[in-house]
Amino acid sequence: MVVKKIFNLALGRRLILFSTLLLLLFGTTSLAFAFTLPQHVSVGLYFSGTALTSCRLESKEGFLLGNVTDEGFSGTLPLPAYTVLIGTVEHDSLVLRDEDGVLISSDIGSRGCVMPADYETGGTIKIQEKEYRGGVIFKENSSDMLTVINYVSLEEYLYGVVHLEMSQSNPLEALKAQAVTARNFAAANLEKHSDLGFDLCNTTNCQVYGGCAAEYDSTNKAVDETAGLLIWSNKEPVAVYYHKNSGGHTQSIEDVWSYPQPHLIGVDDPHSPNYPWTATLTFDTIAQKLSQAGSDIGEVESLQITERNAAGAVSKLTIKGSKGTKMLEKEKIRTVFGTTLIRSRMFDFGSTYQGTALTVSLNLKGLTTQKAAGDTIYVMGASGKATALSKSSLYVSNGITKIASGEQANVNADTEIETSGTVVISGLGYGHGVGMSQDGAIQMAKDGFAFDDILEFYFTDIEIR
Repeated sequence: MVVKKIFNLALGRRLILFSTLLLLLFGTTSLAFAFTLPQHVSVGLYFSGTALTSCRLESKEGFLLGNVTDEGFSGTLPLPAYTVLIGTVEHDSLVLRDEDGVLISSDIGSRGCVMPADYETGGTIKIQEKEYRGGVIFKENSSDMLTVINYVSLEEYLYGVVHLEMSQSNPLEALKAQAVTARNFAAANLEKHSDLGFDLCNTTNCQVYGGCAAEYDSTNKAVDETAGLLIWSNKEPVAVYYHKNSGGHTQSIEDVWSYPQPHLIGVDDPHSPNYPWTATLTFDTIAQKLSQAGSDIGEVESLQITERNAAGAVSKLTIKGSKGTKMLEKEKIRTVFGTTLIRSRMFDFGSTYQGTALTVSLNLKGLTTQKAAGDTIYVMGASGKATALSKSSLYVSNGITKIASGEQANVNADTEIETSGTVVISGLGYGHGVGMSQDGAIQMAKDGFAFDDILEFYFTDIEIR
């Protein structure tokens, strides 16, 4: 049951750093901090390679110049007569001029913020002809260029995110689930780009953010109806993830990136609709991609699936070459070959996805019942080669349907090998597989599930409050 509690506080920087340190050292902590949401976030719009020499601002009702502190924005200088301002860097100062070049401010400073005069009543500002809520902060980068930052309330930031992560045409309950996960992501990643002077960027490196152009009634409603709600685990808000399609089973986070997290455990996912895909790679292309990733193994001679995880996803891919052998593990498999080419790790060699059905023999005086830890379990591939595993239980999946269940175990699948010079790869799903499947969330909403049901299905042992 969702406890509809609205949070009004900003995560203190020291608290965030301390909590992050504890997570790195010990995993998810059980310490109960007094958590609140940030009132505002700063979002990088133009930075690094997209930084500007000058930036045009427009507001129909004029502007309000002020400063941003940890407590928020405070206005100091109304500018009602100006509907256009130009920001530039001049002699290491952040300068504002009108559109005729007349000086308005010789230095607004690193905490200076330009708001539309009517920001408190829903007024918006155009930044380089794109409309945004909130205001603008300028920072000078090391190349004497402008880093342009949108200073905006957290909930209004989410207005510009949800549609770009899950189309506004989808059912409201799915959009509400997306809004909560997006809020958690933002809260968990504050100051991700602090070295550049802002919290979050507007790209897929964080969450895609489009300002007012990305707002719709349905997605704004999803944000409003979940305002302030977060996903909690072990008495604190946690980082959450989402992806397009699980391929039938979500992934535990340790099978993709890092250490285990109690709320990010893979689950059987009957809700995600089938999402088949195929990719064809020549051995020359594989060698080129490995070389670009820093591994020169010469001419590729074979490509082999050498291990799958408990969910059926490929966890080890071994490439043998004329100069050596390279093993790719976990999500590195996708990042090396390209995440839009190898869309998930639920794949096989061949033109049709068959899953990973294996012949399993439990060797204990001919008995075939499940055995306790220490018993020998033999996993046998089509080649007849058997590999012994000592596990308390074995989880076997064909990639679509669970065949037998138990504790997670890595399963050798060394019969899947390609030596022909070209490999066809077929799979199911799209994305890293951790957390919420967006396609599954949409289907659950269509089937009548509420947003909290969706979140509690994809994230294990959580509270929503």
